[in-house]
This record gives sequence, structure tokens and C-alpha cells, in this order.
Amino acid sequence: MKRIFVLVFIASFFVFGCAPANVDQPGSTEIVPQNVPTQEIINEETSPPTEAELSTEPAKTSDIISGDLTGFQAPLEVFPGTYSLANHVDISKEGLVETWGSEYQQILDQVEWMEGINDMYLPEPDLTDIPIRILVVIERFASTDGAAAFISYDFPSDFRKGVYNGEPIVLGAADNALLATIDNPFGDDPNARSVTITYQYKNIDVLVEGHGTAGTVTFEMLEPIALAVLENLVANH
Repeated sequence: MKRIFVLVFIASFFVFGCAPANVDQPGSTEIVPQNVPTQEIINEETSPPTEAELSTEPAKTSDIISGDLTGFQAPLEVFPGTYSLANHVDISKEGLVETWGSEYQQILDQVEWMEGINDMYLPEPDLTDIPIRILVVIERFASTDGAAAFISYDFPSDFRKGVYNGEPIVLGAADNALLATIDNPFGDDPNARSVTITYQYKNIDVLVEGHGTAGTVTFEMLEPIALAVLENLVANH
């Protein structure tokens, strides 16, 4: 039990720092009888088209996702076991700078980082063949360019343990999806492993990370969580 609480504290610090016509109507060709006043003939087909009918511009879709970030979290049913939310943190720019250093102030300003949340989930104590801890981080940026820049930024290797240097993967409608597998992430247990999925959707970046060992944390365990968050983002958009 003591070991689990130590790991929980370390993980919290590691992540957030304390962590897709017009239709021209044909003109009337009817011959009007001479004894019928033309002004009495009403042809609805020659009525002027409405403004909506004249418009040929495709509907524009916003690239900005708003709303409470907690509303995008994955339901517990998609987790690889019986998990509960153990800790919720609202991530602030000030907190990130305080944890990682003053140089990150310029980086966060440059990518237009706005806000974020970090939720940590723990399994039932008797479950041992699944991740001992799962973190879900959702961060909002002022623009899609900023969200993309954050994932592709050349961070020092110690920032979030270098998860943004992972291998590119395909993950539904997400952009810039990466998979990072890091053995002995904290340098104190050669059997420990973390698996992290990161991706961008519009102006939102998502990180789903599981901690455990080679036999208890895999991409297949975390993918449903990452896809569930993505589904919520797409539905909102």
C-alpha cells in the first residue's frame, strides 16, 4: 500500500506539476389567353428565390472546441477493469511554469496554451493484471496551430518523460497521434513501464497514460479510453 501511494505522488508531479445549390427554376412557357389579364396569372415557380436558396457557400465548421473539459472524459466502462477517479486537478499555466521552470512561460505563451485538467484513476486493490494507475490529461489551446505546435515542440527529454517523441500511430479522426512506451520511467524499478497515447483534435490535446509493468500495461488497454475521449470531442464539434 505504501508503494502505491508513493507512485501516485510521483505520477501526479510528473504530468501536471504538483501536473469534415441553387436550382434555377425554368421560366413559364404557358401561352396566356388574350381575354385573361396577365396580372391575374400567378405562377409560384417564378417567385424570387430566398436568401438561403441563393447561398452556395458550404457551411463552415469551427476549429475551436469549447465547453467544460471534464465533459470530454471517458466513461469508466471503457477502462480495462474496475477503476474509480482518485484525483482531479485543474492544470494552470502558472502551475506548469512553477514545476518545469520559467523558460516554459515563453513556450506556453507561444503555443497559446489556455487550460487543462488531469484526472487520475486507480483500480480496485485486488486487481493486479492491469495498470496500477491511469492518467487522462486534456488541454485546450487558443488555436489548432497551437495544439499541433505543442505536440511537435522540441521539449527537453525530461518534460513528461519525452512522451512527445513517441512513434506515430493512426487513431480515428485524431491528428498527430503518438505512442510512447518507456521502461523504468522513474529510474527506480527496472520492471516498471509506462505507455502513453497522445493526440490532437482541433484545438485540444489529449494524453492517456498507464503505469504498470510490461505485462500489465499495453496500448490495447489504453486505446479504448483514448478513443472515448476523441468520440466526445468529435460529438461536441
